[in-house]
Amino acid sequence: MERVDEISKETLDKALAEHGFFQTNDTDNIYSLVRDNDPGRITAQIILPEPGNESTFGIRGIQAIGNFHYKTPPPGVSEPSFCIFTFMNSYDNCIEFIIIRSPELKKRLKYRNSINSDDQKVEIVFWLMEDKSLYDATGLGAEGRYCYIDGRMDNSTRCFTEFLNFWKF
Repeated sequence: MERVDEISKETLDKALAEHGFFQTNDTDNIYSLVRDNDPGRITAQIILPEPGNESTFGIRGIQAIGNFHYKTPPPGVSEPSFCIFTFMNSYDNCIEFIIIRSPELKKRLKYRNSINSDDQKVEIVFWLMEDKSLYDATGLGAEGRYCYIDGRMDNSTRCFTEFLNFWKF
């Protein structure tokens, strides 16, 4: 298997094609995704990780980390149906996708006051654990980090496991 170290447009296109999608109309990272043999379109904001993603080397229990900074559409501009975060899982040598409906993501971000209302900027850090559970670890202190690593954290607003590689939309 070829090693994938970064997410290029070609790598992303290939991964989407594996799930029966191709993209059209790229405008400010808002894409129309079309499924093979389906006349309908799904709008999605595809969010790539920050360069120099945090390393998981030496962190017991964590398989991959996705660190994201992006802007939500400004008020008055229609939101995409979905947000799709993509990041590398170097442990399994694959791209991971977090596929979540925009209203659900917005609800979770508002709960944590994570959207800067002045410029609509968002920072979010996802931790993919060895057991394939996925958490929003943004802004966690040392105690919270250890709770996740030890598997003692059960916080439904921070758990994103159900959205990991969820292609049935």
